[in-house]
Amino acid sequence: MKKLVLFGMKYMGKFLQTRGKGTSLPGYLALKCYPNLLSDFHYPERSILVTGTNGKTTVSNLLSGSLGEGVVNNKDGANMKSGLATTLLMHAKGQKIPGSSLVLEVDEANLLLIKEAVTPKYLVITNLFEDQSDRYGGIVNLVERLKKSIQEETTLVLNGNDPHVVMLGEALKNKKVYYGVSVGDEVEHIAICPRCQGHLIYEKALYGTLGTFHCSGCHLKTPKLAYAVESMNSKKGTFDLLGVTYTMVEETLYSLFNMLPVIALSLEEGMTPDFSTYEKIPGRLEPLKGPEAKGFLNLVKNQVGLEETLRHIRNHAKGSPHEILYALSNTPADGQDMSWVQKVDFQGLFSPQLKKFIATGPQRAYLRDVLVEKGLGHLVEQVEDVENYPGDRRALYVLVSYSEMAKGRETFIQKP
Repeated sequence: MKKLVLFGMKYMGKFLQTRGKGTSLPGYLALKCYPNLLSDFHYPERSILVTGTNGKTTVSNLLSGSLGEGVVNNKDGANMKSGLATTLLMHAKGQKIPGSSLVLEVDEANLLLIKEAVTPKYLVITNLFEDQSDRYGGIVNLVERLKKSIQEETTLVLNGNDPHVVMLGEALKNKKVYYGVSVGDEVEHIAICPRCQGHLIYEKALYGTLGTFHCSGCHLKTPKLAYAVESMNSKKGTFDLLGVTYTMVEETLYSLFNMLPVIALSLEEGMTPDFSTYEKIPGRLEPLKGPEAKGFLNLVKNQVGLEETLRHIRNHAKGSPHEILYALSNTPADGQDMSWVQKVDFQGLFSPQLKKFIATGPQRAYLRDVLVEKGLGHLVEQVEDVENYPGDRRALYVLVSYSEMAKGRETFIQKP
């Protein structure tokens, strides 16, 4: 009976996926029937989980490409337990997950839910920023949850420029491989240490909370980086690591950080990092379609993501007049706490050449009010829906919340 039900779920998934749906439903139904389903699978020896606030989908896809053929991967980004179950059902041969490697992007809160089922050889943690505090109860609670989610046998591949990730790593006995950037702008910046609430002093700043740091109280600090960027050339879009020059897949600092765990893990496995198969992921700096369209569409989920996207828009526009359309939503999938929007440095990151900021989506009025409070009301317009954008897309950049991404892509990517 069990085999028959799982067979039905598998082919339901294949049918739905031909229609662009079904990333979670088959797995959800299968788990309802068999809660221990994930524990029944036999996984490849090289099983890798990727988690963190930003970059999970890009890192897992880059890693899958670098590891070569025979990699099972949830490339569509369905990273909750039901989405993981769907991916595994779709690929399973009986109870075996075939192939040389398994690479799964996993939502931070769902890592604990699959702990008893999957013991990965590696766990990559990209970064830990403030994000969806209504789901996680704040970043400190998330760190505590992650401590309970990690098996001692797993090698941790960690961002050594992130104080929350380093704090988590130091609390665990696992083998740890740190990657990061050893160069950057010298600063004199003091933040609050996440471990002792003392002074966290930054010597070099990168973006968000990333940088070279040390705490004057508990001595939390940037660890020795096994894989450290030694130099960067922003004009050429390259960086040097262990004597090798790499070309960034996208000319952004956060793109570099998406590449670093792939380089680290590939070299740990005795393989040459390979980014030749890189393809843009839907909703991630995806070029708009249309005559002479120069902008892109990007998924934005939190303060750091929005600030880095605005910084990239400013550089990408190269001094030309442009507009930004932001479809903001707060469904449970997006995170219902929107207070992070108020913390964004819009004034500092808007280009002088920004001619209009169009607020749309279910939270357009809230977004407008935030910008008005920051003295930017003269730039703001509202439209009810992304489909109602009245302007010229030749100089347009589109930002979307997760629940608005399908509509945004249909309007600006799939319809030239």
